Amino acid sequence: MASGPTTRHSIRTFFIWAKKSRINKAVQIAHREAKTTGTLTQDQRLGWIKELLTGDAESLPYRVAGTLLLLYAQLLVRIAALPTSAVVIAPTETRISLGTEPVPVPEPFAGVLTHHLHNRPNLRTAGGMIATPWLFPGHRPGKHLDAQTIMMRLRWLGINLLGARNSALGNLVAEVPPPLVAELLGYRYQVTQRHAELAAQPWSRYVR
Repeated sequence: MASGPTTRHSIRTFFIWAKKSRINKAVQIAHREAKTTGTLTQDQRLGWIKELLTGDAESLPYRVAGTLLLLYAQLLVRIAALPTSAVVIAPTETRISLGTEPVPVPEPFAGVLTHHLHNRPNLRTAGGMIATPWLFPGHRPGKHLDAQTIMMRLRWLGINLLGARNSALGNLVAEVPPPLVAELLGYRYQVTQRHAELAAQPWSRYVR
């Protein structure tokens, strides 16, 4: 455990099994902690948002998914499984439900998101039914797009996915109390609180 490739930490699974089987109770191996946490600078994050909103290096669904990651720090598994009902379009604004209540969608992303909603691909895979419930319909009938597919396409573009999510959360908790960010974006309080502490923001001491 002291040195070698990171795959050596996989042995922890064996010790957990041994403990549950009452074969071993003496040796315990803690979770491995990453030495560094990936982040993007604010300029890098804003640059990627601009690229996804105005560029043509990727198709519309993946540009929308990447923007949801960069703006709202959403996990790709959650983005892939978003229903169309999550998008709330009103005469004066567009909102999207990611947590306890819908959050505003700023322009120009609101326009891009609305265009995607009305021009989603893969609708025929849902047995010809236009009323497929998914914001990102998959290639298999009745299924949403696989999160791994989104991940590979965004990585191919060169986006640091972990860095994008961490930076988005760090910027959000710098402006809004962490408990409120947790509720609006569907995170646990401990996660947003931790990001506030890492960002050394006064909101990290906000009373929950």
